[in-house]
Amino acid sequence: MGSEAPTEPPNGTANGAPEDRSGRTPWPRAAIVFAVLVRVVVGLHLFLADPSTRQLVSDAAYYDAWAHTLESGEIWEAGQPFWMPPLYPWLLGGLYTITGGAIAATLFVQALVGLASTLCFVALARRLVSARAAHVAAWLWVLYAPLVLFENRLLAVNAALPLVLGGLLCTVLTLERLERGARAPWTALVAGLCFGLACLARPNLLLGPLGLAIGGWFDLRRARTNGHGASETSASNAAASNTPRLAALALAALGALAPLGAGLAANLARSDEAVLVSANGGVNFWFGNNERARGTFTAPGIEWGDIFRQRDVARSGAAQALDVPESTLDAGAVSDHWFGRGLDWIANEPGAAAGLWLRKLAANLSSTEYGIQVVPSVVRESAPSLWLMPLPFGVVLALAVLSRGRGVRYRWALVGWIVAAQVAALAYFTYSRFRLPWYPALVPFAAAGVEALWLRRGTADAADGADGSTANRPVAARPGPVAWIAALAILAASYAPTEGSYPDALRSNACVDTALAWERRGVALVDAVRRQQRPRPDALASIDLTTRERRRAWLERALEITPGDAKALDELARLEWQEGDERSAAELLERALATGVDYPPARRRLALLRFDAIDGAVRDAARGREVLDTWLRAHAPDDYGALELGLVLAEHLLARRDTDDTAALRLRQVLDWLAPVHGDDPRLADLMARASS
Repeated sequence: MGSEAPTEPPNGTANGAPEDRSGRTPWPRAAIVFAVLVRVVVGLHLFLADPSTRQLVSDAAYYDAWAHTLESGEIWEAGQPFWMPPLYPWLLGGLYTITGGAIAATLFVQALVGLASTLCFVALARRLVSARAAHVAAWLWVLYAPLVLFENRLLAVNAALPLVLGGLLCTVLTLERLERGARAPWTALVAGLCFGLACLARPNLLLGPLGLAIGGWFDLRRARTNGHGASETSASNAAASNTPRLAALALAALGALAPLGAGLAANLARSDEAVLVSANGGVNFWFGNNERARGTFTAPGIEWGDIFRQRDVARSGAAQALDVPESTLDAGAVSDHWFGRGLDWIANEPGAAAGLWLRKLAANLSSTEYGIQVVPSVVRESAPSLWLMPLPFGVVLALAVLSRGRGVRYRWALVGWIVAAQVAALAYFTYSRFRLPWYPALVPFAAAGVEALWLRRGTADAADGADGSTANRPVAARPGPVAWIAALAILAASYAPTEGSYPDALRSNACVDTALAWERRGVALVDAVRRQQRPRPDALASIDLTTRERRRAWLERALEITPGDAKALDELARLEWQEGDERSAAELLERALATGVDYPPARRRLALLRFDAIDGAVRDAARGREVLDTWLRAHAPDDYGALELGLVLAEHLLARRDTDDTAALRLRQVLDWLAPVHGDDPRLADLMARASS
């Protein structure tokens, strides 16, 4: 994406794309047909073979629950500002009022939106690059698997990406008119509106329009400097030419502020708190900037893993750190606390922070598609049809570097959008779905890089229109040695294992989540069979057997990837216990504890197994108490897991206090230890009442 001035083609613009994009160039019909086919084939395959498509977890489950309250007329988390961005659940709730919340109908609508996004992207590419490069861009778009994969998930990117594409297309239309010296009020306004709405779905896009505007302004100045566009031979003419540009910028800003103002007003109306979009910004900043951060999402502790509890965990942690009652902290104070924690770590550990930012950049440019529940490499094991879209991200990136920005119209506007996305990733963290909104700006450069490979050295190449005209000639140059070296280096870097074993941990976690999804899928299928008038017992047994086998296969797959995954060991132990193999379950739980990972659910399960096992070789109450006592004596009552482990131990001690004086004494100690922190918990209150009787 070099800055050298291009050779001017006849009838071209300073940025090397045709002046007239009136539609003479044929559309890439084959790529569009392929886009339709993969959504049918892959969409159906995922729906049938991948249980997490229907059995929702984490963010998807959160958005689904929120949307159902909108459908029913309830108020989601009444009295509190939005914790997650609201646009996607708003749209989902509207759709649910029509479909009744059917997942299949929702995914079908998202697939249609995905096809519309493909058409929007093609329209964008046709205005940015030559006819031949636009066809290449279409294929680079439809062969990138995450686009279709995330359409089959209930995630906010499905609202953000179409809006970004609409905003980019309207921005290009605005720049075209401004370059000719005309006004562009409506396209500028719509562009701003699209970006403002996109920020209501993904607040990390807030920097994008700013980078786009700065780059677009530079593109227009270059056009004026090179003698294109309206005549500007005097200072007065130059000042006059800036008037429509400033007006367009103001209208775009107005359009962007309108949705953001609506989000602010909604938060004020529901909570009296001035939160622009969502209240989790400070927490996410801390997630991305602390001593345990890895560049992509890493929960600093297991207690942060449940999105439904994350707000409460954040408030509790802030109150504890500030030594104030939770009731005194509003959402802004909680966010400020965690944002300040992240800034403090950066200030105190500048070297570590610099290294972390390099890892973030590497993750954002990596061919590894990072995720937590949705990891493309794991989903492909469920649905191999996803290999119909095999394009690695690193190849697109290398081709973009190979083009050096030649042959791409308004390249600095696109670069501004991409740079803004990188800044957001450095400030927070990256996911595969987080980089989808800047993928449309990258692909035109990659398509120009492919086109450059056809050129003879030192020549420009023609891209004929549908009528055979060669007037629409883009500026392109065959890549030289430096471009090749840079492209190959970026391709190699995109495959470099900069994250160590962390991608394996993410894949292992996704395998466990797939196993849990199969368990929930089995429950749903059994419930459906039981609702029949005459359910067949053999059908119930078949469902149970099939889902158990699939759960086991995925848990064993997780342990193949990461043998020390405590969560996988715990879940496999639970399955073994359900199937009656108590010895195997105990062995797996002991292995989970031996990993050194503080995973309280495994400790709790092991204690229960020692207390309740039928097999005398496994049942050992003393060892069960030791498992719990060892942990409780080393932790505070407000640590994650303390209440659950304390309740298990207290129930055990309560059952034995009449025959064991030491059990009665230890029971009182445990209850007194838990009460100051968890006295309001109904389970503890009930246990204390029974202990006092």
